[in-house]
Amino acid sequence: MLDMAGVDGRDPLEDYQHLREELENYSPELLKKPLMIAANKMDEPAAAENLKRFKKKFKKVPVLKISCLSGEGLDELRAELRTRVRAEAK
Repeated sequence: MLDMAGVDGRDPLEDYQHLREELENYSPELLKKPLMIAANKMDEPAAAENLKRFKKKFKKVPVLKISCLSGEGLDELRAELRTRVRAEAK
């Protein structure tokens, strides 16, 4: 889950790269696992532009837009997670 609004002056693209570095440092095998980004705080004004930048730079990364505050996209996120877990269990 990434804060796509960039609250506190953070850049979601840098946050994503830091998360990948942390995963690699912990266990490079984790980077081979399926990936999906929950782009949170899409109810914030800056989120749409940051999401556009994110998708332009990381074209192959699947992204679901959500807002934990309003609940927008959470049903879709749950459904996608269920689908992915079931597919991995087969």
